Amino acid sequence: WSRKLTGDDNGLGGPFGDSAGRSYVGQVGFGGFIDPLRVDITGAYRGSYKYDAGGRRAIGRLAAPSAARANIDNYTVMVNAYFDIPSESIETMLFGTGARPNIGAGVGWSRNIVGTRDCSSANGAGFERGSRNSDLAWAVMAGVAIDITRNVAIDIGYRYMDFGKIRTSGQTTLGSFPRSEANFSAHEALIGLRFSFAEPMRATRTTQQTETVTTQTQTPPPPPPAPQPE
Repeated sequence: WSRKLTGDDNGLGGPFGDSAGRSYVGQVGFGGFIDPLRVDITGAYRGSYKYDAGGRRAIGRLAAPSAARANIDNYTVMVNAYFDIPSESIETMLFGTGARPNIGAGVGWSRNIVGTRDCSSANGAGFERGSRNSDLAWAVMAGVAIDITRNVAIDIGYRYMDFGKIRTSGQTTLGSFPRSEANFSAHEALIGLRFSFAEPMRATRTTQQTETVTTQTQTPPPPPPAPQPE
């Protein structure tokens, strides 16, 4: 999973860095169906991202060679909606029966945490205190669900996540500087299990059945003879 950082590291006067490297995503959620959509609420944690800038160049007031490193963590709570594409031809083309492609989008809350940032250079070393901020998050995704049993499916998909901005504190042992800020986004490859506690909602094949009803007609018995006059 690649995490992208774009922006200026205003605190030290240099670039914030292009990538936060690769990491893992842990996610749980619950949801239901609002015809024709499948909706859920999910909570996710993303950890051990690495901000790493510097090298042979200078970073603002840090003379070359310089370096600035920190860990980045993220929490999100999202409301998502998915549309399961009801196409039997696509199901057959992908995996035969039992596979359902889907597309979706989501919006929610993001908590971005930047750890203590270590700074070093030819003219000294120090650190910047960590910081936390919340922002709007949004996502778009696409994937496929593969049925294992009647109520269990494997979800495989791609998701683009935008976590808003991350910011640093600006409080360093080298003095106070303007806070650094950068856009934070990710391309994620996901695999997970989905458990259904009701009848699975999926495109169904329409089967026409002709029912033959046989009606038997019974002839009523003849009426009793009329009484004879005496």
